[in-house]
Amino acid sequence: MVTDSEILEFFRGELSLAVTFTFKPIPIEFDTPLQGYAEWDELPYAIDDFGKKFNVDVSAINFDAYYPWERESVYRKWF
Repeated sequence: MVTDSEILEFFRGELSLAVTFTFKPIPIEFDTPLQGYAEWDELPYAIDDFGKKFNVDVSAINFDAYYPWERESVYRKWF
């Protein structure tokens, strides 16, 4: 059985690390919306790799439903 921690570690390793404007790292957490964290051209590849690694059918995901994503202010979340 796959644990939440394994999935979290997968996405932490698969997606680029986001940083603040002072280069403070912003790690992915359990409640992080991936479309708000990753760029639109990076996430589909990560989801595809996720499907292959964990044997999940991701063919029905419509990324148009998730993008464009309105990013919340960095000041609101991290300061």
